[in-house]
Amino acid sequence: MCRGRVAATLVLRAALAVLTVGCEHRQAPDARAGPQLLGPNSSLPSGQVQASYSAMLTAIGGTPPYFWTVFSGQLPNGLSLAPSTGVISGTPTLAGSFTFVVQARDSVGGTASFGLTLNIASQQITDPTPFSMDTVTAMKFGTHEIVLKGNSSVANPFDTVAKVRFVPPSGPRNAVTVRAFYDGGNTWRARVYVTEAGTWRWESSAPTDSGLNANSGTFSAVNSKLRGLLKKDSRNPKAWRSDDGRWFVGVSDTAWLLFSRDPQVAQNWQPYVNDDAAHGINVLGPVGSLESWGTEDVPHAGNNEPWAESADSQPDYTRYDLVKFQNAEGRLIWILNNHPEMFVQSMLFGTQVQWSWRGLRFLSVKRRLLWILKNYPRMLVRSALFGTPVHASRSALPQSVRNNTMDYMIARWSAFPNLLWLVSEDQDTTARATLAFNREVGNYFAAHEPWNHLMSTEPNRYQGFLFTTPSDLKWVSYICLQDTGSPEARQIQKFALETVPLQPMMCEDHYEQDYGGTPSGKSNPRFYYRWSMWSWILSGGSANYGGRYGVLHPYSQTGRPDLAWIGPGGTNYTSYQLRGLDSIRYVESYFSRRNIDLSSFQSDDGLVVSYTIKTGCSWRPKLMRRGTREFIIYDPNADSQGASSSVDPTTTASMTVDLTSAQGPFQVEWYRPDDGITQSARMVQGGALKHFAAPWQGYDVVLRLVSAPRPATLIKP
Repeated sequence: MCRGRVAATLVLRAALAVLTVGCEHRQAPDARAGPQLLGPNSSLPSGQVQASYSAMLTAIGGTPPYFWTVFSGQLPNGLSLAPSTGVISGTPTLAGSFTFVVQARDSVGGTASFGLTLNIASQQITDPTPFSMDTVTAMKFGTHEIVLKGNSSVANPFDTVAKVRFVPPSGPRNAVTVRAFYDGGNTWRARVYVTEAGTWRWESSAPTDSGLNANSGTFSAVNSKLRGLLKKDSRNPKAWRSDDGRWFVGVSDTAWLLFSRDPQVAQNWQPYVNDDAAHGINVLGPVGSLESWGTEDVPHAGNNEPWAESADSQPDYTRYDLVKFQNAEGRLIWILNNHPEMFVQSMLFGTQVQWSWRGLRFLSVKRRLLWILKNYPRMLVRSALFGTPVHASRSALPQSVRNNTMDYMIARWSAFPNLLWLVSEDQDTTARATLAFNREVGNYFAAHEPWNHLMSTEPNRYQGFLFTTPSDLKWVSYICLQDTGSPEARQIQKFALETVPLQPMMCEDHYEQDYGGTPSGKSNPRFYYRWSMWSWILSGGSANYGGRYGVLHPYSQTGRPDLAWIGPGGTNYTSYQLRGLDSIRYVESYFSRRNIDLSSFQSDDGLVVSYTIKTGCSWRPKLMRRGTREFIIYDPNADSQGASSSVDPTTTASMTVDLTSAQGPFQVEWYRPDDGITQSARMVQGGALKHFAAPWQGYDVVLRLVSAPRPATLIKP
């Protein structure tokens, strides 16, 4: 892979000074005229996709220090402007010509602005990458894209219907047809999830556009070690398996703003992803698919609505916000290419869409709200019942708008193997309109998406999960819960989910730094979130970590004083380092290094018939078994429960396990989830109750019992 580094210096004189770029300069106006735009447009040195880029903008004059911002336009995907240094840096992820305006502000308020163009060339690929384009070699279980040129001078190019039929090496019987999507200028793109190695053929059709019609081509795909799409296991619907055949254990971190265009997020998102990968995270999510989770909750974060804005700043439901889509996809492609084992739990629609999709239909609200709705249909109601601003309007989005929007999303995103879906979050499942919205979106994706990604939605906190009817199971493929006090995984019983044939995922507990005092609302976040991960996994599910929900700060850098965060409870957590991921790297690696596949296990906590526990506590160890041949038990050895929980430093974890039905010898292994240390113990004989004591005091532990191979029987001649 070709990688290089580009560096340049742009000299920009602030207001009241001479502005110089290259050889061009012009005298600034008189100080009394105020800040003015100075100088002609200029181009920065070109960059290249997937090659490190750095260019410094230098201000001269005025009163230092200077503060730099992108005043208008957009930097190339993958690049960011450092406010305090003026350095544009990062790794571009999409080719193209990007025009934008930068502004320098000095310490007394003087400003100077300048228009710039930065050209990013396509990547010169020597080895295949998970995301590939046109005639470049693709990878099996990756994404391949072809680019078409059409007529954008029509009234609305988003209305142009173009389709591409991809025929894999196995022949037409496995062909798949996708919609090409408009992506600005004269460009349409079509993407396919590459399921086979060999030579692929494609052909396009577009009845109303001769440029998009009757194109054809081929590309080659090679075998790879990519996982591919995540799907429900064919034998155990509560387990997930990737297309390459490997069982998948999800270890996730909330990253709502991963695709936000906020300048600080643009600077931090790559270090954030790298940091999470280093700490054992393999699912980023929930993530706002375009910017954030909704509208107006955190104003700097933008919103998650896909539609472009009209001249009067109202949504234009016939066009889509290409800047949002291109920004999000640039980051998604970078994640796929650089962290192919990382998945993104992407929320399709913002929280507020539940109220406008079909129009509000509240049958249980009080008469006052109905009166307001009837007499003031355009009134904005901020209601504690819903937790977010609710636009009280009877109008619904037309069916054509709803279908076209979902078709556009499917065309752009469905070919990415590193995605799993959420319809939305904070869904008020007591409202009929919300239930109808989620079911419509879920069923539409199930019927129209070519590759059927995992799909769910996230109800409000404490509402459980109501989408478990036989008709819901046609589109729902996992359970997403929002609750609190998750370490014991009691929500599975609380919401009667034991017999539902879906994996339960604890999508959101309270965050490490949201409520309570400093440094965290949890007494021991390192233990709290570790306990949660192990309990949910050994209950047949998965759990989620959350650090700071309203910002995107790289985990290992959260102690920096310049990364400010004030929690929703008003506590200032700035400069306090997060600790909840400190031992999460030892979760997934435990299973992968031992080649453990929990899809053939079942939960059976009752086999732990006794265990050491402090008076007043009510937790219990978690046990999964593979028939009678293998047992895995997690004992938290906790001295308390809830937000104040911590490991009991004075106690050694011990338990009695019922092995009455498990005959023969068993190998014994102890594991410390806190630091990954392993210790074997002497073999035990099954067929009875067996007592086990950990080799360490003051630790939570994992005990693994594996049936030992029986010695061969020798037959005398």
